[in-house]
Amino acid sequence: MNTKDFTETYYIYRRGSHSRKWDGEHLKFSRTDLLPLWVADMDFMPPQCIQEAICTYVKA
Repeated sequence: MNTKDFTETYYIYRRGSHSRKWDGEHLKFSRTDLLPLWVADMDFMPPQCIQEAICTYVKA
């Protein structure tokens, strides 16, 4: 899978979602053009097989 396909499939745009990571950089740095490179696990959807496994586990 190339970068474009991966991004279109799994990336979640988080600006404007009340995310401290994506919406809070202006509070600390007075800028909005920075890339907050931390807690990245919530920036991408998990693969479908992982989502299904979690749903199966929760329903059991």
